[in-house]
Amino acid sequence: MVGARGLGGFRGLLLGSVSQRCLHEAHTPVAVIRDLPAPAHRLERVVVGIDGSENARRALRWAIDEAKVRKAELEVVAAWQWLSAGFVPPPAAAPDPVTYEEAAAQLLEEALAAEDTTGIVALRRLPMHGSAAATLLQRSLDADLLVVGSHGRGTFERALLGSVATQVSHHASCPLVVVPA
Repeated sequence: MVGARGLGGFRGLLLGSVSQRCLHEAHTPVAVIRDLPAPAHRLERVVVGIDGSENARRALRWAIDEAKVRKAELEVVAAWQWLSAGFVPPPAAAPDPVTYEEAAAQLLEEALAAEDTTGIVALRRLPMHGSAAATLLQRSLDADLLVVGSHGRGTFERALLGSVATQVSHHASCPLVVVPA
């Protein structure tokens, strides 16, 4: 567990160097506790983001165990969006949002079917449109804990936290746990 007291020009927005180093090099889950105002009411809600990767499955298992211990609701989020890169397809070739939402819902069902969720107070599956980082940051606004996986795989890759984990580590509105590869 580390604090987040970034002392640079954006004090309070960015993590400190110790926190960053722990997140990049840890072989075990790291909790980042920010100096944030306490919520007015406790919801006892754990939020986890998944993307179908093995790292996301590890984060999901960790979040399930934590939700059981806390006797908390568990929200499992699969965010989806299409990238246009400035190209607007003709109407007949436009992406079908229903197809993307169905794929995200299926991803959630398959991930949860592989895990033991007995003992969880409430389980919510949230296929959501938007970038993964923005969606998780929004869900963190009134959560007790946000859990994500990192994408580091080897010595060099472990130095790269992953864009979603990096963004939520800097801006989450609740404590964050990053589960490493």
